[in-house]
Amino acid sequence: MAIGFKPKAEMTLSLPGCSPSEILLVAAEAARQLGWRAGGMTRTEAVFYTPMSMRSWEEKVTLCEINGQIVATSACSTIQIIDWGKNKSNLKKLFKTMQRLHDSHCITNDKESVHPYIAYTSEQKEAVQAHIRKYFGSINAILRSEETNSPVEILLVAPTNRYDYYTLVTCGAGASSMKMPHKDLPSRCEFCISLPPEWNPESNEPEDRWPVEWLFRCAELTRQKDIWLTCGHTVSDGSPLHENTAMESLLLLSPEKRDEQAGECTLPDGEKVAFYELYPLYKEETEFKQANGLANLLDKLKDCSHIARTDRRNTCEGYSAFHSAENDGVILDDSNRMTFRSILTPRKGNMATPILVYINVSIFLLMVLCGVNFLFPTGISILKWGADFGPLTLSGEWWRTFTCNFIHIGVIHLLMNMYALLYIGAYLEQLVGTDRLSVAYVLTGLCSASASLMIHPDSISAGASGAIFGLYGIFLSYLLFHRIERHQRRSLLYSIGLFVVYNLLTGARTEGIDNAAHVGGLVSGLLLGAGYVQADRMQTDSRAISRIAEGVLLVLFILAFTEQTRLAPSEYEEIQAAWKSGELEKYATEETDGEETANSDTPVLSPPTTTDPDKWETYTVDQLGFSCSYPAHWMTQKSNEQCILYLLDEQNSIAINHNKFDTEEELDEMHRTILHSMQGEPVEKINVQGKEFEKISVPMDYPVAGGGTIHVQQTLVFRLDRETLEGYLIICLTTDDSHEAEAQKLIESVQLKS
Repeated sequence: MAIGFKPKAEMTLSLPGCSPSEILLVAAEAARQLGWRAGGMTRTEAVFYTPMSMRSWEEKVTLCEINGQIVATSACSTIQIIDWGKNKSNLKKLFKTMQRLHDSHCITNDKESVHPYIAYTSEQKEAVQAHIRKYFGSINAILRSEETNSPVEILLVAPTNRYDYYTLVTCGAGASSMKMPHKDLPSRCEFCISLPPEWNPESNEPEDRWPVEWLFRCAELTRQKDIWLTCGHTVSDGSPLHENTAMESLLLLSPEKRDEQAGECTLPDGEKVAFYELYPLYKEETEFKQANGLANLLDKLKDCSHIARTDRRNTCEGYSAFHSAENDGVILDDSNRMTFRSILTPRKGNMATPILVYINVSIFLLMVLCGVNFLFPTGISILKWGADFGPLTLSGEWWRTFTCNFIHIGVIHLLMNMYALLYIGAYLEQLVGTDRLSVAYVLTGLCSASASLMIHPDSISAGASGAIFGLYGIFLSYLLFHRIERHQRRSLLYSIGLFVVYNLLTGARTEGIDNAAHVGGLVSGLLLGAGYVQADRMQTDSRAISRIAEGVLLVLFILAFTEQTRLAPSEYEEIQAAWKSGELEKYATEETDGEETANSDTPVLSPPTTTDPDKWETYTVDQLGFSCSYPAHWMTQKSNEQCILYLLDEQNSIAINHNKFDTEEELDEMHRTILHSMQGEPVEKINVQGKEFEKISVPMDYPVAGGGTIHVQQTLVFRLDRETLEGYLIICLTTDDSHEAEAQKLIESVQLKS
């Protein structure tokens, strides 16, 4: 499991007998088999992207030649600090697939890695020869290997009227069983090759002898311990098939121009033996297959005869799987050397990002040193340092639209924003430069503050997230307008797009997140980014166009802010005066202290006196003339204050409140408030011990920690007496029928003095 700014894993890859460029080609084929998307590939570097899934978040896998060795690195491309082992797993899967492909492609002379010779039984050999006679033709000659112990023979089938070409077929290679990765693949195989009618079977010239030699060599492959062969594999020893051809490898295909049953023989014991036809390929064709897949190569070969001619045309002449470093866009440096330390070190090309981080962190530390709470600062404390607040910002303190982008509400808020700033800054500063990134942070921050004032001016807003969303908006403009190299653009567009969408959705459903600032910053960033992209396209006037784009955005902010100030409510001036005089701070402090005092004076719940659900006790408040019965197995809190009785049992509660009103208007206002709080639910008149009460019941679903909801029956029973100007309010929250029945029994026991 890797941890860091961009979690990564590294591995040095080596394959016996392969040069660095050949290793990259095998890696390209392995990546395609794994379902990875290919990026750019040169003779010294290859880039792949894993698919998006539950176990993989489109990591970037880079293979690079360093000092003659291929170093593979898998790094996270999305915003995450822990990779949960994904990168290490990616490299293991890649190397394992590369080893399997390499073993299948390359012929070695390692005598220690082969199984002993195994021969067919007489019944098996007869079955194979019968298959050959039926589907390939009469056997005219038998060629044997120079290896005296080899049981493999090559059967020669001369041209006929039906098949006007020679056919050579091995008999004995299938006696050895290969270890296959899938049970549905035949573990035994024989090989054949079709040769032109002018081929001379008695000649010892290289151009005539090579098919025989390669058939024997392919037969030897079935004895290799870690090799398995199937249709679509290529085999090669890295040199031309013979001295008079440029062809270097042989492709294994199903027999061409034969009956469909020719490709598989059934032995007497039921085992299957596959027949693969060898088809010679040029080096470029092999590279094309490795880079683009078998189907694409076969499409190129569709007009070529299946007869093996080493002088046929090269269907991929001039092709190279490797591309030059030139590309259709800017390649961003997202090298795996990116660490927290490197990004936080100011240097040319990486100046604005670390400095902005240091400014934000320094201001926060200074706030803490001056007494602001480290985790949960109060609204007043961050207002003193420049947080955005409509009544103050729109009544003269315009500078808060700037300072709020450097103020954070606690260390968690700071750390989250700074990580997002580092991530986007590491990429964006390469594109727009130090000056433009610094200006963009300020301008999009101003626009995000203006958007926040427009949607909820009466809320205190602070944090760099609006400006950071602006930077993401600029980067999205570059991604959308194809300014960045296409392979890298696709990966980054997914990563950045996912971050933006996720955070906007989270902000939309989470209370306390200023989503208006996020949207304002993002939109202004998209607009400014479009101007920057256009400026980069105009090489001669790029600086002037950038300044025009910045000026236009600044003017839009000024116009919007001026209009917001003009439309600000008149009471904002009063709040501003209260802020300057200190009355606002004094009032907020008194409110906070009052809440703390109330909380400190609140009596704790008394434990139940019994666990017997049938035992009830009586509670009386003499001075009010109030009494009721309650279940003794509930926890209780008794008081002579406003809440005269509070009961709690698990997630169920009953509260009985008493109020004394000064006027009938106050009593009527309370009645309207109760009805409004129950959202217009119907009111039922009930009689409790000779007194008339009103009752409202509403089923509700409450969210619970960890997800999900809990069903709660909310019941309000109340009596507002216009003669005595007294009110009683009973609030019951119950989650099941038994607690609901107990609440109903308690209500029915309530007695009031006349």
